[in-house]
Amino acid sequence: MTSVSSHDVTGTGRAILPASAVPGAHRSANKFFSTPETPVLIVGGGPIGVTCGILLARYGIRNTIIEKHANGLDLPKAHVLGSRTLEIFRQAGFDIHRLRKIGSNPEDSGLVRFATSLIGYELGKIIIGSDSKEDLAFTPESLANVPQPRLEDYLYEVAAQTGFITLWRGIEWRSSSVNSNGLEESILFNRRTLNTIRMQSKYLLACDGANASSRLKLDIPFPDLPGQPVIKTHYVTVYFEADMSHLSSGILFFIISPSRIGTFIAYDRASTWAFVMIYDPANTPASVFTDDYCRSAIATAIGKPIPFKILSTTIWSTHPRVAKQYRSSTHPNAFLLGDAAHTFPPTGGLGLNTGIADAHNLAWKIFAAENSWTTDACRLLDSYQSERRPVALANAQQSYVNQRALAELVEFILSIVGGVESPITDSQSLDMLEKAVLKNKSHFQAIGLDIGYVYGQEPDGILPVGEYVPGCFPGARLPHAWVKVGAETRSTLDLADGHSFLVLATRGFASAESLPLVCNLGPRRIPVKTFRLGVDFFDSEGRWSKLMNMNVNETAILVRPDQHIVCQAQDMNRLTEELYAYLDFSR
Repeated sequence: MTSVSSHDVTGTGRAILPASAVPGAHRSANKFFSTPETPVLIVGGGPIGVTCGILLARYGIRNTIIEKHANGLDLPKAHVLGSRTLEIFRQAGFDIHRLRKIGSNPEDSGLVRFATSLIGYELGKIIIGSDSKEDLAFTPESLANVPQPRLEDYLYEVAAQTGFITLWRGIEWRSSSVNSNGLEESILFNRRTLNTIRMQSKYLLACDGANASSRLKLDIPFPDLPGQPVIKTHYVTVYFEADMSHLSSGILFFIISPSRIGTFIAYDRASTWAFVMIYDPANTPASVFTDDYCRSAIATAIGKPIPFKILSTTIWSTHPRVAKQYRSSTHPNAFLLGDAAHTFPPTGGLGLNTGIADAHNLAWKIFAAENSWTTDACRLLDSYQSERRPVALANAQQSYVNQRALAELVEFILSIVGGVESPITDSQSLDMLEKAVLKNKSHFQAIGLDIGYVYGQEPDGILPVGEYVPGCFPGARLPHAWVKVGAETRSTLDLADGHSFLVLATRGFASAESLPLVCNLGPRRIPVKTFRLGVDFFDSEGRWSKLMNMNVNETAILVRPDQHIVCQAQDMNRLTEELYAYLDFSR
């Protein structure tokens, strides 16, 4: 296939291929391709789809991203990037410093406040992310607040620079069938020219969001969360412009009073805000939310006259759901990612971060399958579902818990403030209020959910979301520590480059000459990089070495390209057996 360069880079840094240019953009040297084709077709040009495209491009896998909307949609929009998301971006070579710069000022975005209005009585506050120095030592990247539109602009710019990604906006995916060559043959609709296009791909990745048409057409059920009542929450979100940088710092402001209940999201405290209200359509029709109504609601929630301009209003709804399958049984190379695979209420900000980890998990497995690292690629690709679906179920359960905790807080506050928006003075009520606010910490301090999930280990009920215990066991993310590699200080996570397996070995585990032989055993030439403790990298404090059992016995740790541990082995034979047992499922 020929290289496809970026097209029409706009002022926002988005690489856009005009819809009229769709036919014939990709051609293959394979003679059976009589229609446009691409190795991977990604449906959905949001953060998950574009991140997935970039990760595949890092492996040299060309892909086409189609987005049915000619322009970005207003809502819902995420804004918090968790530590694991930033670790994934770090491995992909993203400019994390630049991402943080285009996000909110950390001094402005580190707090969640609960108050009777923006200028009213403060009911409580919670720090976003961990306020524990011990927790901050668990990751090289603390979370960041980057509004989704700015994140998307950055991702589109990176995608354009790869030379391996084509992005078409205004192109709608309608359906797909598996042809006689085992390829996905998708029907695409050009919403500008009204033309229909056929496109062939080996893989079809559905990243088309919570209202994805792909699930039904790929025969994938999307059931409600098991064991929980179906409570659909309806939202009205109003985007508006205002300079409120002179008010209290923070990123989220939960306004709870008898006169108004809602949430301010500060994308940029000097310019860009959103105000979110929950409503019950059984009692309040959506038609009530006119500009005049929303303007009055925002003014009341601010608490004093401040000029603002409404940009748009979006009405939407959601409730926790997780797809029954992440891989279609009727389309073997079609997969769901992101909100197409799982939807959560916005409390906790779990949606985008879960989706980025989906892309990270699947991209390297496609790369491994295409490079014949295993004789049973089907089972390796199946492990995407078996690993990522339990994580989504745990996150969905937690989002339900978050939602209930916030509802209980609102109910409690209204019961004690009554009709008066004034400070609470009696000690018993103050103590109860503090406890009710702190019960919502799991929304914003969830290091266990963020970096503590373990592949292959089914979660037992609700995870201790605020706790993370690092360790050396199969399926866990490799624990972070700062180590010396030559003259550089790097994270242990940086040693896993994403393109190969990683062996972290003690000095005496094997000779320097024999360690690289791991990658040459067998017909598949599986790439393995090795680092020897005390030779290639140095743990000066010794805490990480002790945690990983590398301070006493001769041992080695095998790590996957996505930074998750496969095993710990005591000799070279065992290490090699574990590597092939992991990849060659047919043995």
